[in-house]
Amino acid sequence: MDYDKTVFAMFCGERNYRASLKEFATFSRIDPKDAVLELCCGTGLLTEMLVDKTSKIVGLDRDEQQLENARKRSSLRDVTFLCQGVEDLLGDEIHRGRYSRVVCANGFHYIDPEKFYGVMEHCLAPGGRGAYNVRVTSSTENENFIEEVLTKINLLRVRILQDFQPHADFSNIRIEGGGGYLKPISISDALSVPNNLVVTNKKEYTLFEDPTKLNLFLGYFFEIMQPFFEKVSTKTIPQRFDYISPVGFMSRAQTWRDVFQGGVEDKIRSVSKPRVLKTELFVEVARRG
Repeated sequence: MDYDKTVFAMFCGERNYRASLKEFATFSRIDPKDAVLELCCGTGLLTEMLVDKTSKIVGLDRDEQQLENARKRSSLRDVTFLCQGVEDLLGDEIHRGRYSRVVCANGFHYIDPEKFYGVMEHCLAPGGRGAYNVRVTSSTENENFIEEVLTKINLLRVRILQDFQPHADFSNIRIEGGGGYLKPISISDALSVPNNLVVTNKKEYTLFEDPTKLNLFLGYFFEIMQPFFEKVSTKTIPQRFDYISPVGFMSRAQTWRDVFQGGVEDKIRSVSKPRVLKTELFVEVARRG
């Protein structure tokens, strides 16, 4: 999967994911006169929404391939894209106090908070505003749905590995990087900014699953499981596991899918009402004084 298709699958479809970006773009309160710096712009999904609000945009990302994809979007031909890490802006005089808006969608969790806030202060012009989103914990029902699915997958991996090495300890087996999902933080931590910044606005936004896109959602979990199954494809699974073919894990394409369906797929499809994929806190900050 490419980046866009991956995030669309993670959050139950393109429409669902774009809706969350649209909410954030609205929250950012960008006017035609604003000069905007977008941190972690990626392939330009949010940038496309920002160009409808202002023509003065600089997009920054450390991944050149994602920037190449952004440059291919016809609507972004007038956007300046820079291949740099966010931390590289600290001390860069070219960007000091240059922007009336600094925005960052889905990038906060990947950056050291001290450096992130430092960049906000460094790049914002007097009277400017910064906006970013943070995945947070909340009391919303089914908030832990994603974590429960990942736990189910990890237990499945352990069960398979234990068949190869019954006496080994696989208790620390985890889906690498949380399966791509960001770990939530508390709302109080999300609002804890340095003294040189002040929170000027906030909004909680909840993204629910789309029951009509469960096949796409399920496909994402198949995708992150596949490298694991490929690693054990040369092994032969003993017949004592009634849910697996004894002729080898990948000798039949449907075998691993059957195993997955035995637990994870059933959980994903057991929909009584839309479940929470993530709760975000949109935060707006300004330089103090």
